[in-house]
Amino acid sequence: MRLLDSQPRLRRLAERFVDRHLPVVVLVSPTYAQIEINNRCNLRCVMCAISELTAARPLKNMTAPEFAAIASQLPALRRVDLQGIAEPLLNPNLEAIVAWCRAHDLEVGFVTNGLLLEGERVARVLDARPTHIVVSLDSTDPEVYAGIRSGAKVARVLANVAGLVAERARRGAAAPHVSLMAIAMRDTVAGLAEVVRTGARLGVDGVTIKGLNTAINPALEELNVSTAVEAIRAAAAESPRLGVTVACEVDRSRLHCRWPWTAAYITVEGRLTPCCNCPDARVVDLGDLTARPFTKLWNAPAYRAFRRALAHGVPPVCATCPDY
Repeated sequence: MRLLDSQPRLRRLAERFVDRHLPVVVLVSPTYAQIEINNRCNLRCVMCAISELTAARPLKNMTAPEFAAIASQLPALRRVDLQGIAEPLLNPNLEAIVAWCRAHDLEVGFVTNGLLLEGERVARVLDARPTHIVVSLDSTDPEVYAGIRSGAKVARVLANVAGLVAERARRGAAAPHVSLMAIAMRDTVAGLAEVVRTGARLGVDGVTIKGLNTAINPALEELNVSTAVEAIRAAAAESPRLGVTVACEVDRSRLHCRWPWTAAYITVEGRLTPCCNCPDARVVDLGDLTARPFTKLWNAPAYRAFRRALAHGVPPVCATCPDY
């Protein structure tokens, strides 16, 4: 495993082998991970099942030493997102965790609802030197936004994003890469092109349109956004500098998922699950990193069984994943 991690050419050959043969045993350690650094949020959004997912879990903020003990177990880790079913900025240890990642030459960032990204917190976050920050912005319409994220005001989020971009410019820094992310839902699809235009006006670097994770909340069915794609692309063409990704159109005739072969999702308690679309270890539990090292779990029976199931069919937890 260490030989593959240290030899890029051998690693690429190994990854191509994975793509072709989807083995249940993987000799290459993942280069990417999502690590949930807390399980609290300041919002209750209509598409999120945080109340259900955290009902039986004590509220927890991961400390920097706890994070280091987990991240250090992934020998090939190159990029990490500090998120799960929560708001990362609620963890007071966020900046220390980001700083640890940068000291270990890792790309690191997080997705935030943006409501707490203001005042002195912006300076502290930028001082830690994250490589990327993504702000969730499903709609620029105040009523639509408030209907999705109860109690929140879109004007505050827009002001905070503008402040973040301005502070980055004031420092003369190229990083972090700042982007917006919108989820395509029935109430948002008509305004997705305006989200793109708003991103351009704010001076962010990119906008991503994603599908709805109906594996977490099956009551909200994913919307076919094909009718909105033309308008989104027209808006993107108005600002060529802005990177726009439409990630919610998936050819479901092909297996797209590579998570169990190339990436890891780790909960705040240190438990492995298959991916970010299955953040609940009560549904699929692939092992406890506080009890056994990652190198022992990556090819343990639970992981092998899940890879086999995904390679030869669609496990129930994957059936409504927007990225499948």
